[in-house]
Amino acid sequence: LNYTEVFAITSIGSTIFIGTSDGMYASSNGGNSWVTANGGLGSSLPNGANVYSLTAKGTDLYAGFFQQGIYKSTNNGATWSAVNLGFLSNHTVVSIVYIGNVLFAGTDWDGIYMSTNNAASWSLVPDVTMANTHVKAMCVSGTTLFASEYGTSGVFVSTNNGTSFTLETSGFGFGSSWVKSFAVSGSAIYAGTFSGGIFKS
Repeated sequence: LNYTEVFAITSIGSTIFIGTSDGMYASSNGGNSWVTANGGLGSSLPNGANVYSLTAKGTDLYAGFFQQGIYKSTNNGATWSAVNLGFLSNHTVVSIVYIGNVLFAGTDWDGIYMSTNNAASWSLVPDVTMANTHVKAMCVSGTTLFASEYGTSGVFVSTNNGTSFTLETSGFGFGSSWVKSFAVSGSAIYAGTFSGGIFKS
């Protein structure tokens, strides 16, 4: 993995998965060694694709790609299938999260999509104000969805599975305080920003 850019990390049980600039890798020994997890012939991930986002929901693994949409594996990366019904497969998927049985996919310039059937199909979230947004990051705390947009200070918050979002800006500065990453620790939400430091709620 030397000189490989790592974009995303998740795990299923004791197996760690990382999304990189050179596809998917997995480790079952705490990261001491890594093997490719790009699938077999006929059910593999796109060659040389950048894996920008990962999430594990039970034993299902979802990977979001640069201009390749979303792929799903149900066997720890042994095989993969594209699950892009409802949005264009050339979307860049920067974040994948879930609340209960609802999956959310944040895209580059096309807003947030949702799936209620384990990624068999997708649709835009009901709140039309989120259409065509350049999503940078998302996270979930309880049943609340948090999302950020490139160039927009503050955090978009939805408490009703994407039916509506509210932009919360209290405490944030302007311009440089758009959020690049989130972390959840207990009841606290941390937001890392572009040149604006880190914020806590």
